[in-house]
Amino acid sequence: MNMVVTAPTRTTTAGALTEHVRWMTASPLWNPIVQNRQGGQGSLSDLNQPTLLRFTTDTFMEDLIQLLQSNPEALQQQQAVKESFRARPVGAPVDWQPPAPEQLKLYQPIHGYFYLAAASLVCHQPGLPDRVVNTASSEKVSLVLRRLSADGIEMAWVSNADGSGGKSWQPLSQQALTAESYAFVADGEELLPMFPLNFELNGRSRRLLIGLVPTSSRESYQAGQVAGAPSPFAADKDVNGQFVDPRLEEVSTFVIEAIEHLDSYTAPGLANAKKGALPPALEASQFILLDFAVFLSNNISQLWTALTTSVEPPLSDLSLALYRQLTTDKVDGVTTWRRALLDAFANQDKINNGDVVLSYDLSKMGIDINDPHNRLRTMLYNNVQKALGSYTPPATPPNQGQLTLIPKLDTSATTQYVLRCVFQRPQCEPFRPPVVSVPTQAFVLAPFFDFDAPSRPIRITMPADTSIAGLRKFNKNVAFLISDKLRGQMERVTDLKKALDGKTGDEVQFDLGTICSFSIPIITICALFVLILFLILLNIVFWWLPFFRICLPIILPSKKSSTGGS
Repeated sequence: MNMVVTAPTRTTTAGALTEHVRWMTASPLWNPIVQNRQGGQGSLSDLNQPTLLRFTTDTFMEDLIQLLQSNPEALQQQQAVKESFRARPVGAPVDWQPPAPEQLKLYQPIHGYFYLAAASLVCHQPGLPDRVVNTASSEKVSLVLRRLSADGIEMAWVSNADGSGGKSWQPLSQQALTAESYAFVADGEELLPMFPLNFELNGRSRRLLIGLVPTSSRESYQAGQVAGAPSPFAADKDVNGQFVDPRLEEVSTFVIEAIEHLDSYTAPGLANAKKGALPPALEASQFILLDFAVFLSNNISQLWTALTTSVEPPLSDLSLALYRQLTTDKVDGVTTWRRALLDAFANQDKINNGDVVLSYDLSKMGIDINDPHNRLRTMLYNNVQKALGSYTPPATPPNQGQLTLIPKLDTSATTQYVLRCVFQRPQCEPFRPPVVSVPTQAFVLAPFFDFDAPSRPIRITMPADTSIAGLRKFNKNVAFLISDKLRGQMERVTDLKKALDGKTGDEVQFDLGTICSFSIPIITICALFVLILFLILLNIVFWWLPFFRICLPIILPSKKSSTGGS
């Protein structure tokens, strides 16, 4: 059902005192706007529009205060403009300048840019004196962020009526084809704080009202559901129109694929890399068993109860086939899945601590990763799918940490927003409704990775403990959304040497994209290895390695001294 927020009815009382208060652009910009208008540039309507200020240092507030105290009219140089910091193409002249974006683009603090909305609240009388906000009478000033639809209708960022604590975009009714159509505050609309800054202009005390533009919240605004539109948290469907169960991806990644790649832990020189150490395949195997045991206990509780009590489920139970497979199939040719899973679950504290307490080597299962019909990939996967039953996505977004809490984001920087300033006098309503400014210039919020965005110098510290137990302690807080086309192209690369020679395999045909969850530290390590690999491989052609990295040695405390040795 489409929800539309309508403007409240404004009533007046005969004889009520009327106070004319209005929003205007920042007072230091009044003279430049008038001068530009006299010179045939700009419009006097700009006097009513709040301005967007742009700063490029982390000390932007101190910089603004100092500017207002020294030369307020220099504020004109801080107005946000269309600008790009795209890298200079190879072969372009030294004085090449990137073309400006088609729309005003606001960058994020991670890019080193900060934006403020500035306006003056004045009394509509000669001299346009500043209207002082009486906080003792509950008066307040704030900003509202509005999203623009494709047909120009403003949408308010309001709290959901179901009490879930979430927010969504609610279209505002357009009562007339004028800017005043949206000059009201919707029920439950988010109000962004504004604060005053005092300064002197032409020997007269003035006051400027400032509000921080929340550019770093771009992903939340982009992922916000629009009333009447499909939920960004809606589950995907397969080619048969059935909902895709995200729990199956967990089994496939942490159990099936992990077992199929255990051969990499038994390569010559790796298993005995450290004299006297246990084979790494044992350490990896116990983590796989623990992941599977925890998954079963959390998602198929009736099966886990049957495994712990050795009581076979009834014939009507969907988990019966999986129970029989786990009690008959062997993980290493000797021990059943049931025994190994129970042992892993009972020793989970020791396993998470990095201790090798189990002797089950899953690499001895004899799985052929080149056989798509191997028993592990078909029987185990199918039995888990059957035991889980049909999947129905939740009606509301799930809690933080669940796999399905990954909205479908619009990664393009095309969604437009505007800001409006609001002056509220709650004790005087409804006779004196909120005073809402005209909208600012429309703008888009730049994504984190934007080729037009500036870049900060960044130093990344690699994690120290890179053991399996150490890396498992990091949260999987990064998700990559991969389209079906890109996923198919990636799966064609099965051999790195052949890929470098231009030889790739056939693309697997099934119409599904994927969502891959990772941890930032692990991504950092993998990205570094892949980057160095390709740099070294192509260095023989480009000779770019000396220009790419600079490695400086640092002194580390010796292991002997740290353990008390001499």
